[in-house]
Amino acid sequence: MAQGNANAQERLDKINVTCSKHFEKQLLFCIKCKELVCVTCITEHHNGHEMQDLNKTCTKRMKQLKDSKKTIQIMLEELQMTQNKEENMKFHRISQHREVIEAILTQKDTLTEVINRYTTELVEQLDKEVELINSSFDEEGRHLKEKKRVLKEKLKDRKKLLKLSFNDLVQLSENKLEFDTDLPKEDYENRYPTAKFIPGKIAKSNIGMLQFGLQFKLMVLKRLTTDLPVIHFISVGNDETLWINDSKNGKLQKVKSGKDSVEVLLGIKLNVFSMVVTREGNLLVATGDSTLKRINASTGQECASIFKVENKIITAVHLNEKNELIIGVRTEGMRYSFESETSLIKINQKGQIVTTFEFDKNNKRLFTYPRYISSNSKGNIGIVDWFSEYGKGHVVILASNGDIINVYDGNADTKTSYIKFNLGGIVCTTSDNFIVTDISNHLLHLLNSNGQLVFQFDTLSIGIQLPYYLTFSRSGKLYVGSLSPNPHSLFEVECQGS
Repeated sequence: MAQGNANAQERLDKINVTCSKHFEKQLLFCIKCKELVCVTCITEHHNGHEMQDLNKTCTKRMKQLKDSKKTIQIMLEELQMTQNKEENMKFHRISQHREVIEAILTQKDTLTEVINRYTTELVEQLDKEVELINSSFDEEGRHLKEKKRVLKEKLKDRKKLLKLSFNDLVQLSENKLEFDTDLPKEDYENRYPTAKFIPGKIAKSNIGMLQFGLQFKLMVLKRLTTDLPVIHFISVGNDETLWINDSKNGKLQKVKSGKDSVEVLLGIKLNVFSMVVTREGNLLVATGDSTLKRINASTGQECASIFKVENKIITAVHLNEKNELIIGVRTEGMRYSFESETSLIKINQKGQIVTTFEFDKNNKRLFTYPRYISSNSKGNIGIVDWFSEYGKGHVVILASNGDIINVYDGNADTKTSYIKFNLGGIVCTTSDNFIVTDISNHLLHLLNSNGQLVFQFDTLSIGIQLPYYLTFSRSGKLYVGSLSPNPHSLFEVECQGS
């Protein structure tokens, strides 16, 4: 370092620059004009300007060069690190894309295998039916052949008898004259119905979809203690108060969220099958009959509403963005029966039925027991359809015209056991996705608008056991009701990336 300073000083001592205008030795540096000047220059053009000794100027310039050299070296190192990171990221992204391509091709192979297998089953089923038909026709042919033989014998016998004398004809017994006049009925269409092939719907949803940059995160903001041991329904009022329900014990409460508990504003003894807050702020409740009850949000007073369905039991109720009620209904009798008449009905605010969804294009019932309903801004409707009391079932996604878009019944890990995939509530996000609770697995299944699985979130990771029902407030908070017997059965959650 000392040697470097000595060299620098030596260079400074050797400074001998002559002014090109006055041919005098330039001794100073004009800070204002940023140029070298001699004595005459100062007198003529730089009088009053701040001047700097050349040695000091050179020292300053050398320091600037050294500092900039060091800065450039640091920048080059940082650029090299960035370049290395980008190359690593590029390699990682290409590897990820290759994995995605492999997954797509695997899905293609799986679908091809399923299609081939099912096609073979259909052809084999039809071949067996043809064999039965051929066997039946062969048997029928033998019967017809025998019938013809008997009739020919009768005809031959009649020709002989017609040659008898009058006395012999009179003496003929009745048995000789009688014969079977019944002929086989030509009811081939009913006895041997013709098979028809009804092509299934081929859609992109059968393949899957690409999802970029998903960051689905949940963070618990509040763990709230309530008077209810479990929570089956949650509805958010216009003033951000909550309606919560324990259907097992027939308790309905209007509550206000506090720091770690809720304040009960109203308490009502009522069996609730489903409920929804209207735009006016009142509560509509399905109570196990054909008419929705209206509960005044201020007083808790209950009365019958104009929304009713004849000879049906309302199982679920939802209010869509068009302010239409979408209700699930069933006929009286055994629940979860495939023979039960179930449907989805849209009702306007005048209580008039707009449309009914009951059968698919193959005239098969859409639902077994429509338990929970949600919808998005595209008009797609998500229905949790139960098969049993324990929530076993699937999620049916309908288009606004009632066509089935997709049926989601869990992935490979959750459809191997009877109780593995038992469903609770369903809610739509601001991104038009659906979130459905998977109670026994402590999971939330994030489905896209078409009902395809996008992500599964483990609620145990944020301390929520047995998530059952969920709903969003107008401010975007997610409320989750739990079946867990611990003190906290209601959770206020921040939801990101849904």
